[in-house]
Amino acid sequence: MNLTADGIFATLVYLSWPATLLYPLIYGTTTRWWKTWIGRALMVEAVAVFTLLSFSVLSQWFGPGYYGRDFVRISGMTVSLIGFWMVLFALIRVKAEQRRLPPEPPESR
Repeated sequence: MNLTADGIFATLVYLSWPATLLYPLIYGTTTRWWKTWIGRALMVEAVAVFTLLSFSVLSQWFGPGYYGRDFVRISGMTVSLIGFWMVLFALIRVKAEQRRLPPEPPESR
């Protein structure tokens, strides 16, 4: 194991990357994520996180000038942009809906 900052970073990316791949695959095949605004936002954000980590993995495997890098970077950041804003709007929407609900009664002990 390379104990430089670059080596530690690469190790952390390699350990994180499978989870960022598996989450959208499992979430996408086991839930009806497309039925709700939050579900769609979570899926797009999960794909965005996978894409962002994939930039690093591709650069580490193939070097910074790999074929298709510009397409990968632009499309990945576009998905990220959409996902980040979708999650923010989903949060705002849920908070607005919570404010419209009557307050919950206190829990009895």
